Amino acid sequence: MLSGCSNAGFSGDATLRIEEDSLTVSSDHTDGGRPAICNNRPTTLTYRFAFKGNLAGWRAELYDPRGQIKPQGQDHTVAHDAAAGSEVEAQLTLTPGLLPLASGHGSALEVPGAQVAGEVSLQIRAYSRSASSVALIESAPLPVLQNCP
Repeated sequence: MLSGCSNAGFSGDATLRIEEDSLTVSSDHTDGGRPAICNNRPTTLTYRFAFKGNLAGWRAELYDPRGQIKPQGQDHTVAHDAAAGSEVEAQLTLTPGLLPLASGHGSALEVPGAQVAGEVSLQIRAYSRSASSVALIESAPLPVLQNCP
């Protein structure tokens, strides 16, 4: 259940670089074999990325197709330098209700089975200790499911 990158790169003084195509995402929910987010249940995303250079920390955030940030981002810091390069693995735990979904007023009827309600992408913004270098990488779109069993 891995998802590749749709965008990758680096900027600044090139002291920090996220390896292109190194971002992988897995989830405790899937849709057709792809990692997915369940909008009506807690979801844990596990992600990994490889980097070279001076990584001080990163922020993991979810973006919808319009580029709007979803409210459940998370900051991480690194206690050591990994100048030779390394791989990072972390988790992002999401509470239900990630996407605002239309609900039928007065209706208790749910469609059986999970339905795709939208998509988001996981974006990692990493930074060096001096904050002079920032690297950005983004996952392929992750489906957001409603009515997960």
